[in-house]
Amino acid sequence: MPKAKPDQVIVHRFELQTKEREALEMVAASTTIRNIGQGVGSALLPFSHVISALAAAYIAKEGVEKIIGWWNNQVAKENDAIMEEYIASGSTEDYDEYAERKKVVLFWYLPKRWRKGIFSI
Repeated sequence: MPKAKPDQVIVHRFELQTKEREALEMVAASTTIRNIGQGVGSALLPFSHVISALAAAYIAKEGVEKIIGWWNNQVAKENDAIMEEYIASGSTEDYDEYAERKKVVLFWYLPKRWRKGIFSI
């Protein structure tokens, strides 16, 4: 049995206040951002290993630079302490010989796990 054609048209109209319009705009914007983010993520998926490797290399480089900076700072402090001790002692010995002797003595005060990787002694 065929369906009869409608004899009237009913229109429903939704009216939003300012706050509801703002909330709807925020939902639309967040949905757009989510969709763009998912699209970019899908596009970069084949390169994820390369991007991860580059990020790890950058983090490692920064870490190594910080460790080297810390080590150089410690060596500078040690050299300053040796210089102050040399001046205070009033030694007639050549400073370079005095400093070399002190550095060797200071080296042996380092924990063994540090010495193991620095020099083979």
